[in-house]
Amino acid sequence: MCGGNDDDDTKTDGGYSSKFGSPVSYDPSFQGPVQKRSCTDVICCIIFALAIIGMVAVASLGFIHGDPRRLVYPTDTRGNICGYGNYSDRPKLVFFDLLACSKMGHDVAKFGCPTPQMCVKECPSTNYVYLESVMKERKMKNKKLKSERDKLVCKYGVDRMAESITDLVKSGKCAAYYIKSMSVARRCIPAIFNARNFHDNLMSGNSNIVLENVDGLKITPHSLDEATRYLSEFYKFHEYGEMIYSDVKGSWLLILVCFLIAVGISLFWVILLRWLASVLIIVTIITFLGLLGFITYYTFSTYVELNNTNVTAEFGLAPAFVGNFEYYIGLKQTWLFLGIISAVVLGICILLLLFVARRLCVAIELIKEASRAVGSMMFTFIWPFVPFLLQLGVFFFWLASAIYLASMGTPQAFSTVYSVNKDGKSILSRIPCNESTSESMEKFCDFVRYGGNDYTTYLELFVLFMAFWIINFVTSLNQIVLSGAFASYYWSFNKPNDIPRFPIISSFGRTVRYHLGSLAFGSLIIAIVQLVRVILDYINYKLKDSNNKVATFMLKCMSCCLWCLENFLTFLNKNAYIMIAIHGKNFCVSAKKAFSMIMRNALRTVIVDKVTDLIMFLSKLMVTAAVVSIAIALLQNDPNLHEIEMGPVYKNEPESLFTLFIIIIGSYFIASCFFSVYEMAVDTIFLCFVEDTERNDGSSDRPYYMNKELMKILGKKNNKLLDGNNTD
Repeated sequence: MCGGNDDDDTKTDGGYSSKFGSPVSYDPSFQGPVQKRSCTDVICCIIFALAIIGMVAVASLGFIHGDPRRLVYPTDTRGNICGYGNYSDRPKLVFFDLLACSKMGHDVAKFGCPTPQMCVKECPSTNYVYLESVMKERKMKNKKLKSERDKLVCKYGVDRMAESITDLVKSGKCAAYYIKSMSVARRCIPAIFNARNFHDNLMSGNSNIVLENVDGLKITPHSLDEATRYLSEFYKFHEYGEMIYSDVKGSWLLILVCFLIAVGISLFWVILLRWLASVLIIVTIITFLGLLGFITYYTFSTYVELNNTNVTAEFGLAPAFVGNFEYYIGLKQTWLFLGIISAVVLGICILLLLFVARRLCVAIELIKEASRAVGSMMFTFIWPFVPFLLQLGVFFFWLASAIYLASMGTPQAFSTVYSVNKDGKSILSRIPCNESTSESMEKFCDFVRYGGNDYTTYLELFVLFMAFWIINFVTSLNQIVLSGAFASYYWSFNKPNDIPRFPIISSFGRTVRYHLGSLAFGSLIIAIVQLVRVILDYINYKLKDSNNKVATFMLKCMSCCLWCLENFLTFLNKNAYIMIAIHGKNFCVSAKKAFSMIMRNALRTVIVDKVTDLIMFLSKLMVTAAVVSIAIALLQNDPNLHEIEMGPVYKNEPESLFTLFIIIIGSYFIASCFFSVYEMAVDTIFLCFVEDTERNDGSSDRPYYMNKELMKILGKKNNKLLDGNNTD
């Protein structure tokens, strides 16, 4: 199956040479990655450097004029930051009437909640309504009771003893009620979301008086849920956050140990792939075909069984059951349809397997060769962590810049205006207002947010675009450095003697000296597509509540097309960087050469790419499963972890789900770092192999650089007996 002579395997796939250029011609001076190079795409390098300077300047503007406390800490209706400055002893924010938030509907996030909001020391610990204090003072013959006045939540500087409680509430100086609350992001949120009956009236904590606002509306959990729907989710996240923090704090050493185990298993697995690659592929193919065969057998058997039982149900006979899954499962036509589909898929897969059997052997041998390359250059496993740390730094720099830029606006205040429409219904609206003093702001305006600077949005968009550009640039740097190292391995005739001593460092030096402009060019294209996708997603988010289905459909189609374009460009860029690492040409020339070479060998490319993806995916799952199995065994006996109590589903579990989740994500990421090196090795060696078959013919002047196993599969050999691993 994997031996013999096949001239088609040494030529291009499907005769594309005339359409996608001629095969690579022989060059006697070529002996691997070109050493004498010139700088490529210099203009792009200059533009990239200027853009980075611009990003730093914009970020500095945000660092100078922004104040993240405005976003982190709550702000009252006067614009004062709770828990900071003169209000450092009042870190919590309380709302006078949360029902007012529901009047704004979806605009509450834009125009704020039209009710006074004050900084307080602690959130209310009980339910209270002002009528309770009014009744107690009436029993005392309208005597002003300081103990009752102290229960009121009022605006700053209000003399609680100067007026009656009713006048204080009606004038808006004090809140009519407050509810037992908990602090969520320093906001006092009602802790009533677990109430048994959402429509029961809430009662005062010290009496049987029903809670109501200043307008006499009864307070129920349902009405509060409608008013604070977006805040109720924070209530859940707060509880989960405490659990996550507690579990991670008690198991950080275990997490670290599991991550080290993941590193060891990944390294061991990559080494084993040299011998397991063919076994994995064969077992996977057999399993897949066996599963398809079983599905085909089962579907046709079920059809025969239903047909023999004289089932009379037909499509359209019972319209009341349309959409009912069980109804369709009981139809023999369903099983006949599924059986035909599975049989067709099985037949196509078998024909494809027979058609590409020899090329599948080439793919397996290329994967083995990639294992040898990785094994001979172990420093390639350390290098990917360098660009990862760079990307992590860029991400946090962008995050800090975005936060500071978002917080450098001026205070925006809105006043509440009531009007009556033609139908006699009262309409609440919010209009901007500008007051110079905090006291006048409190009387006529409500502080909502910091903003108002139109250029801030454009600055944040620019910083986001630069984050995309730099992150893609670092990814490109990782790819071209690795491809340069693996190309040095392939084009070494006597392996491993001719391999450069420090291939990663040599490749990195060539890249930094000559090709930063090409990396900037390729990453710029990807960044532009990603930015357009973000803008379309934002527009789609804004239109989610509209009834314009045509616009929504068009946006989704455009997003899908851009996603496909981004993936294609990512694939093309990666192969272009391999050509740059080998030949040292600019981005456009390298991309064209890589694309032409891929199209001349399209079938080989698809097989190698998909087989590699399959092996890498299975390998990542194997590593993750092994680490998780070890983690579960250790977690069951870890005394530092408490049992999670998240409800009836997860209660009294012996292991920490949050800790296990962190270990799963971390292990998969570590495995991805290792196997990304492996994937790059396969891609680089594949293009080198294709160029080797086009450039050389096995003669004494033009010997093949591929190993003996690949030459055996292709039925080729070097005519002149030479010393080295790639000769017969």
